[in-house]
Amino acid sequence: MENISDLRRALQKCINDSRAHYSIEGLSESGKIREMVKQIDSPFWKELEPLENFFVFEISPAVREKAPAPVVVSAYCTALRELTTDWWGLPAGTPTQSSLNLMAQPEIQKGLAKLLTDKTSLHYVDGEARSYSEIYHFEVSDLAAGFLIKMSGGTYDAYGDVQEREKVKNQLKEKFVNN
Repeated sequence: MENISDLRRALQKCINDSRAHYSIEGLSESGKIREMVKQIDSPFWKELEPLENFFVFEISPAVREKAPAPVVVSAYCTALRELTTDWWGLPAGTPTQSSLNLMAQPEIQKGLAKLLTDKTSLHYVDGEARSYSEIYHFEVSDLAAGFLIKMSGGTYDAYGDVQEREKVKNQLKEKFVNN
């Protein structure tokens, strides 16, 4: 399908540009992608990789609303692991637009709960965030915990002791994985 091939090329450019721009507005292909997805009637997200879907869903909320929840959850959780962490903000900081969109997704808690064991270090381009990440040893699991707690109306102490944060993550695993 020609439209999908063109869309994937534009999405690849977004993925490449996402290393230097941390919001949809900063990506040069976003307007083009927004127009392209309007021309596709089929559930094209089935033909895309999760990270590609993330960019489609961020650029076109109407498409995100049509896609099945498991596809959306997979896209956002993949992006959480794979994109530079500047897209998400600090684990206990002010949420970015992508963070707010992630937390608004039905069933996202299941996907975030699976990331509570992800020990991958967070890498920020921003100097201050990068320093915090190095000092406090932030991991993907800290972002997941921060989102889960924020969604429950609480506050995550991302600057607390690593062992204390692990206890909190274990409690969250009990709550979300085992229930």
